[in-house]
Amino acid sequence: MDYRYGPIWRYFTEEERYTLKCKICDSSLSKGYIAGVNHLKCKHPEILEEIQNKFEHSWISAHFILNTSNDKVRCKICCYMFNVLQNDIDDLACHLVKHGLNKKTKRSTGENNIQRGTKRKSWIWQHYSKFQNRRIKCNICHKNYTSCNLYILKVHLFYAHQICPDKEINKQNNQSEVIRQYFTKEGQYASKCKICNSTFAHGYNVTNLKLHMKVKHPLIIEKIRNKFKHSWVSENFVLNTSNDILKCKICCNNFDLFKHKVDDLANHLSKYGINKKTKKNTDGNDMNMNHQSEENNE
Repeated sequence: MDYRYGPIWRYFTEEERYTLKCKICDSSLSKGYIAGVNHLKCKHPEILEEIQNKFEHSWISAHFILNTSNDKVRCKICCYMFNVLQNDIDDLACHLVKHGLNKKTKRSTGENNIQRGTKRKSWIWQHYSKFQNRRIKCNICHKNYTSCNLYILKVHLFYAHQICPDKEINKQNNQSEVIRQYFTKEGQYASKCKICNSTFAHGYNVTNLKLHMKVKHPLIIEKIRNKFKHSWVSENFVLNTSNDILKCKICCNNFDLFKHKVDDLANHLSKYGINKKTKKNTDGNDMNMNHQSEENNE
């Protein structure tokens, strides 16, 4: 498959043989998927959120699990992995056809969920309206958005109109991702790096904070990785150092190393009867077995 036809490449043109040009800001950058993704994450994070939202609002989303930390989606049926920045919705729909699923079958199974879905609407829809081509309009100042990302809409209400209910304030104050220990809150949604004092307006987005640490403070990244590697839970997970995603060896669920603390991972393992105490017991049994085998060999 030629990934140049995937969602991300709609925002770039090929300038020369080894150069891409961003259609949004006209920046030139070295050709390649990683360069394109990093540029959008740093300069246009709303575009990545828009791509993710397009997936989440499509009929196929019911059959995939989206990991927003690495833009990967996993098929619920066969566990095959796709990247939503490289694979269009049509690509994922073609995959579902192999399992006998299409948009028509989705409609028949999804009708019972419509009422439940409407009950779960966010508080922000008191202040926004939807109109043609899925665009969103602020009811107060009439500003338009192409993205249905709730965080972007909440940020607008907070900074432009000072609207933020108490439950939203409490929700933001209670964020406990691992990466946030290196940042302080600046207002409701911004974050400030404790090391270099850089401020991020989109500080609610963990992806932005991770990228800053990887580029500016790589030693912190290693510190977080080493803390996991030296914890007792590490032998039950596989760490992918290219994207810092942990995969549970038991159920194959993915966890973001920069979001989930060791305690979170321990709570997950407890569902399968694994805890620090059982880990010690199994280690003790292994030592006894090794000791007995050594005696037998003698």
